[in-house]
Amino acid sequence: MGRTVTMRIGDQTGTVTLFEEDAPETTEAFWDLLPYSHAPIIPGWYVNEIGISTPRITEATENTTTDLERGNLAYWPTGPAVVYYPDTVTEYAPVGVIGTVTENVEGITRNAHRVQFETNAGTGYEPAMEIAFERGEP
Repeated sequence: MGRTVTMRIGDQTGTVTLFEEDAPETTEAFWDLLPYSHAPIIPGWYVNEIGISTPRITEATENTTTDLERGNLAYWPTGPAVVYYPDTVTEYAPVGVIGTVTENVEGITRNAHRVQFETNAGTGYEPAMEIAFERGEP
């Protein structure tokens, strides 16, 4: 089992297992960034995703796909951003999958959907929940 990262959205905390064998350069750059937190962004209004802006952590394009599974965490170099996928979706452009939520996917997903709903409802809502990542087990 690879390194893990603790992910928090609001009052929900989950564990992300990093895909170090599939995306070694990107997962190492993400690990080096931690701890990191930011207000959530909705990168695509028509795709079910939620992310946080990050500094450009790498130029690598590893483990790329447009088919994302529920619980995937990906690096989007164009943003740049780290993006969480609360549902299975097909993305319009490839992103590099760096891990997946392996503990408390239900709680993380519930809060991700809450942020998406309140943001997309056009309420002028500024998300009160931040997304935070910290190093877990090395």
